Amino acid sequence: MIGEPVRMDLLIAADDVGAGSLACCEIMGGDPRRIRHLRLAQSVGMAPRSVEAIRVNAELRSFRTHRFRLERTAINYIPLMAFHSRTLTSPDYSRISATPSPATSPIEGEGHTS
Repeated sequence: MIGEPVRMDLLIAADDVGAGSLACCEIMGGDPRRIRHLRLAQSVGMAPRSVEAIRVNAELRSFRTHRFRLERTAINYIPLMAFHSRTLTSPDYSRISATPSPATSPIEGEGHTS
C-alpha cells in the first residue's frame, strides 16, 4: 500500500490489542466493520464492540487531524490475492516443517523419554 507518511506526534499504548486497533481506527477515521480481522476479533470477544467501551485519557476524535486514504497500486494486488486464496496459502500451512514434531512439543511429558 502506498501513502504519504503523516507525523502525528502521538503514542498509542494499550494492554488490549483489539482496543488499540479500534482506537487507531477512530483516529484514522476508519470503519472497523470494514476490517475483516477486527470484525472476527469482535465476534469472538477478543476486541471491544465499540470505541465507547475503551477507557482513554483523551477524546480520540481530537487527534483526527488528517484524512487517511488507502491507496493500492497494481503490485499490491498480488499478495492480496494470495492472502485471500486458500489454494495459494495451503502449501505454506501443509508443509512438513509447519507441523511441530513430538520431540519439540511444548507440553510436558509429551514426546519426551526419560
